[in-house]
Amino acid sequence: MPSFAITDVAGQPVDLTMALRGLAEAFGRRFPEHNEPPHRLGRLCEEVGELAEEILRVAADGGQRARVRGNLVKELRDVLRAAFALAGHYHRDVRFRMPGNSERQPLVLLARLTAATGDCARWVHHHAGMGVKVEKHGAFRPERLGAAAQLVIDLVAEVTAYFALHEDLRVSVEETYRRYQRGGYLLPESPR
Repeated sequence: MPSFAITDVAGQPVDLTMALRGLAEAFGRRFPEHNEPPHRLGRLCEEVGELAEEILRVAADGGQRARVRGNLVKELRDVLRAAFALAGHYHRDVRFRMPGNSERQPLVLLARLTAATGDCARWVHHHAGMGVKVEKHGAFRPERLGAAAQLVIDLVAEVTAYFALHEDLRVSVEETYRRYQRGGYLLPESPR
């Protein structure tokens, strides 16, 4: 199993979960005008949609072309960043855990990922007091949103495992992390 750490621009190791948290915070600094829950939810939905397109391409192509696989890795990373950002907004502690492998087919994983993203939307809307959410579900409990975001992250990990993209994802996170460090968006205290 590959390492679940990256190295920063100074060559220091950074746990992959801490790196993803840092990237989520850095993205918020890079685009500070759009960091409210509906914006973060919109980003997550957009990234899940783009991931779905790539999963469908890989399924149709058999995963043979490197460009298709590279796009899939980028979208996996972007969904993780968006899920970490949404969970972080509600001060939920989520973690990236890579399974050894996945037996479930990618389209099944995609359907589950879509449902988990819908759960994130449910809890964001509940927090905003939309519709009859409070009557149906009681008072907002941020741990419910945290659990939905964790499920999104776990399903992305499972898609990564299914396509054996562990190392590709680690490298993609590392390159993005370093780019955000060099750009000044990733502050030294970002990963906590």
